[in-house]
Amino acid sequence: MAKLPISLFLFLLFSFSSVCLSEELIFPFTIDQNTKNEDITQIPIERDIQTDKWFMSAPTRIELLTYALDQYFKKEFLEQWEDYYKNKIEEYFELQVRKLRPVIRANAKAGVSFHSPQDIFIFTLNISDLGKPKKRMKEVCNEILNSFVFKYLEGGGFLYQNTFLSPFIQTSPTDPEILRIGEKLRKNFLLMVTLEAGFDQEKIDFPRDFFAMQCYKFAGEKKVHYRKQSFRLKK
Repeated sequence: MAKLPISLFLFLLFSFSSVCLSEELIFPFTIDQNTKNEDITQIPIERDIQTDKWFMSAPTRIELLTYALDQYFKKEFLEQWEDYYKNKIEEYFELQVRKLRPVIRANAKAGVSFHSPQDIFIFTLNISDLGKPKKRMKEVCNEILNSFVFKYLEGGGFLYQNTFLSPFIQTSPTDPEILRIGEKLRKNFLLMVTLEAGFDQEKIDFPRDFFAMQCYKFAGEKKVHYRKQSFRLKK
């Protein structure tokens, strides 16, 4: 008996498998089975994004730079959060709600934005859903802030040229104009950390007392500034 060529055998096998796999199944519930497939391209919506001047205008360098700073800061913080700060937070704060499993439920968000009235880039880090502090919130806030201060406010060096400004460099990172821009950047950064803790001093299971501690530092300053807020929810 003549043997089938391997290519023809694979073609027949694939065709048979496709037929088997393409058999339509009936949904267990009638309402699901009777649902009609709709063509999303036929839905009548306004498609005017590409005709809007705002969307089609080119971004400025400051917008591109803000995006680069934001992405770098988020990535750097998340790495440090997993390796170090998450354990510190668990050590410094109790569980917010006592009946939940004994794991800290802290939400951490980091990002960078450009604030035009003050002409500065603001690096913000917010850690919320913390429980009762076991260490002074001011000290914890300062500890986290200081971990970023050296790199962004004091260290500088080639971090700006090699990371944030690299997409804009046409010649060399040591180009005088790039060095000038890097130095200007270093002088226009503000780092800000906010800790938000919620608990109840009467030891009930739902947090009613809320405390927020914020610490921040401007480039070129040795002093750390603080702000705080507290309130209690009514029963």
